[in-house]
Amino acid sequence: MPKSAPTTTIRDDHKYWKCQQFFINDKTCNERNELSEKQCPACGSKRDVNDEALDVYMRKIGTLFKTDANGTEWWQYNS
Repeated sequence: MPKSAPTTTIRDDHKYWKCQQFFINDKTCNERNELSEKQCPACGSKRDVNDEALDVYMRKIGTLFKTDANGTEWWQYNS
């Protein structure tokens, strides 16, 4: 599926995010969080590159592309 250009505008259908924090024991957090939460309550990691954008049905609709020096998040959505 083609991806859109990275954007700082959150899509209307982007409601949740999935933490992709990787741990030493080869495990990934995978906790699903409200978009309003910038830090994962399960593992304590802040939202970061490669975390997944999820819709209301918990389907992946994109990924966090980057966070700039000002803390602005750039999301890349699936078209």
